[in-house]
Amino acid sequence: MFKKATTALLLMSLSLLTVVTLETFLFRPQKLSTTEATAPVLAPEKQLLAIDAEHPLLAIHQLAARSPEEALVRLEQWRAGLTRPPEVIEQIFSLWVRRLAAKNEPSVLDSIDSELNKIAKVHRLSWLLAKLDIESAYKDFRRGSYPEGITKIMDAIKFVEHIRADFLLLEAYNTAGALYNSDNQLKLSQKYFIKGVEVGRKYPESEYNVRFNNNLGLLYVHSEQWERAIEYLVRAEILGETLESIEPETKFIVLMNQSFVYNKLGKVNESREAFAKGIRYIDEHTPALYRIIRLKSETRLLLLEGQPDKALGVAIACMNAEAIDKYPRQLGICQMEHAMALKDLGRLNEAREAIETSIASFTEIDHKRWLIRSHLLKANILEKQGEHEQALQVYQTYHEKERNQILSEIQNLGTAFEIQELERERDLLDLQNELKEFEQGLTEQRVRLLYIWLGFALLVAVWLVARWVAERKRNQYLHDLSFNDPLTAVGNRRFYQRELETPVVLDPKAIYRVTLVDIDRFKLINDNFGHEVGDGVLKEVAARIKSELQDHEVIVRWGGEEFLLAVSDGADYCERAQSLIAAVNKKPIVVGDHQLEVTISIGASEPYTLEGLRVSKRAFSIADECLYQAKERGRNQLVMPEEL
Repeated sequence: MFKKATTALLLMSLSLLTVVTLETFLFRPQKLSTTEATAPVLAPEKQLLAIDAEHPLLAIHQLAARSPEEALVRLEQWRAGLTRPPEVIEQIFSLWVRRLAAKNEPSVLDSIDSELNKIAKVHRLSWLLAKLDIESAYKDFRRGSYPEGITKIMDAIKFVEHIRADFLLLEAYNTAGALYNSDNQLKLSQKYFIKGVEVGRKYPESEYNVRFNNNLGLLYVHSEQWERAIEYLVRAEILGETLESIEPETKFIVLMNQSFVYNKLGKVNESREAFAKGIRYIDEHTPALYRIIRLKSETRLLLLEGQPDKALGVAIACMNAEAIDKYPRQLGICQMEHAMALKDLGRLNEAREAIETSIASFTEIDHKRWLIRSHLLKANILEKQGEHEQALQVYQTYHEKERNQILSEIQNLGTAFEIQELERERDLLDLQNELKEFEQGLTEQRVRLLYIWLGFALLVAVWLVARWVAERKRNQYLHDLSFNDPLTAVGNRRFYQRELETPVVLDPKAIYRVTLVDIDRFKLINDNFGHEVGDGVLKEVAARIKSELQDHEVIVRWGGEEFLLAVSDGADYCERAQSLIAAVNKKPIVVGDHQLEVTISIGASEPYTLEGLRVSKRAFSIADECLYQAKERGRNQLVMPEEL
């Protein structure tokens, strides 16, 4: 309320000063220009709901992302049962379903887009024309035509903002960020991804929230800030698991990026695990680009695992993959990995020829980042061939370029906010200087008015500084929130890892047992009563368990309906663990009109110090096995390691 009042006061003051200034300097009254507000465009989903509050096309469209064949069958059933001509928005959704099902058939896609374009022009649907322009820019991104794509997407964003089609901004900002990222304009890329995150708060069910976190992670990949990158990528994976309508290719890309980052961190097991999870989303219907990315990722993983012979075969398959010629950047990367496999196998002459081919591919598309990396690999090959002088020359040239690029990217990512503040202060200083120069030619009345303007400018500066301070506090608040689970208000995994590394709540001298708690038959609660009731159960169970813990013990939500506790060991441990079960099942949990009898199962580890928990995963594995046994033995009970 205070911010709104301050802003209103500043606007009123500015308006009054403007009127006085115009009258003073021009000696005639002026009318303040007004612009007619444009009514926001109604989102397509809401247009469907205006026809039918439970319109089947919405569910069919969501289904098309997961099961295209089934979606087409249901679409035909809906059309056959329709007793009236379909509305325009229904025609559009029908075409969208067909397009999702035909994602591997370019000629069919072009035909569908032509139909959509015709509908947009006949019915003057400016939002649909804008959407088609956004998708055209994304096609340029896929083809590597970044300058053309940037021109299209910036025109589209300007138009979308003008017609107030906010529902298109998610796709538009994501496309703009991806294009600027690939064109090495990281500051602009970051700008549009962050704008997308802000708009995404209004659309929490949109898969673009996953894409924005994925793409922000990629920005940190380019500057080799691997820990920050994996933080965003894990967040993208978690968001993806909560969405039903997300395309499998989106989940695949997030996991392949995770595998790449773990690869760079040298974490073989984590890289292999992310890769294995990702390829579950690939099948014969997957578009060619994603199959290429799968081969590229597998080659990297095999090289990390020390299997260059297998990596060589996969790299060759990558270079010969279907439609590889449409994706020159991916081809160059596959060629580079081919050279790396040959180098690791000691076939240096072939490796040298392969890297020259990769360099030629990156030169053709003028991709500076990959040109640097391919030349550094060339220097390494030259060195192994004994051509030390030439290798040193290549290395010195491109290592310096890589260093400067990374430093520039880190600076762009790390200081974007500070740069904006400096620009504001510079603009304000320029305004003050112009006012001082103009002051000399004014009458006494005009000089007084000038000082009023100067005072107003200073007031604005103070207001900006106050806003900046408030924003800093807000950012700190958001940072603190990152260690808590927003639903249950207990800690999250990041909080637990922080406590192991630098304990604040946990006692470094105490002995703890990892205690895993799982809500019994929680899926039935969600299925029978809905996720809102399930969320209420989660919150109440977390609260009851937390009430039983001591000050130096912690509870974190480990995932889904599972909680991890660090409970201090002692002679009364079993009694305390049983008290957790009693705290949950002693009385029903009331959520709305529902009274639910809820029980939990518990698995405990052996006693460990914090150092032991930090360096070993054994405690978690034992507790997990005990929890499994508790479930097998009928639930609503505790299983100790001694019982295994």
